[in-house]
Amino acid sequence: MTSSSEIAQRDVVKRIEELGADQPVRVLFRFHAAFYFLLRDNPHFDGWLALINESKEQGVSLQFTYKYSDQSITSLARASQ
Repeated sequence: MTSSSEIAQRDVVKRIEELGADQPVRVLFRFHAAFYFLLRDNPHFDGWLALINESKEQGVSLQFTYKYSDQSITSLARASQ
């Protein structure tokens, strides 16, 4: 369940941009026109970045939620079939 300030989506990663160790990772999905941000201080950063790379390389569909206010990813998992 998501809060009213979070939105749930399902998609495959199209592009990943890492602009520096002090910047969030920018994620562009195939069917969404905005960038979403994986914050480096997120306790799930390493695992979620691995899923994001798997999605981009292998076309794995992901289910994710993000904060409407700043487009930061708040949950991420492989989408169930």
